[in-house]
Amino acid sequence: MSTREVIERYWTLLVEGNFPAALELFAEEGSYTVSGKTPISKKYAPKAALFTEFMEAVGPLFANGLPRFTTTDIVVEGDRGVIIATGLCKGGYGTYDQTFCFHITVANGEITKLVEYADTLQIETALMGGTLTRKDGSTVG
Repeated sequence: MSTREVIERYWTLLVEGNFPAALELFAEEGSYTVSGKTPISKKYAPKAALFTEFMEAVGPLFANGLPRFTTTDIVVEGDRGVIIATGLCKGGYGTYDQTFCFHITVANGEITKLVEYADTLQIETALMGGTLTRKDGSTVG
């Protein structure tokens, strides 16, 4: 598969809610990184860790179901691509209304690296029950 085909296949599976099948597109030494400073933010690798460590960390956060994704754009150049999308679902502590950017590298028809960029405040508040207190004393979450 070409880089575009791999990325579009990954995205189709994710949108359909078939996360395990989407993870099958990763190379054995592939990695999935959740950016930021949340408890789930880190690099998960190799592929086997995606099915254990990553799923154990992220799975319970989406007990109410994965977000309904809306694709904004998919851009592919050479061995890399970017998916820009939004996602909406009911989190355990409120509405999870997220904007995503997935930066994906593909080699030999497999995903070798994926970095997920997202609003970490949405992760902390809607999915994990955290609260942000502003300097003026107002709170979010």
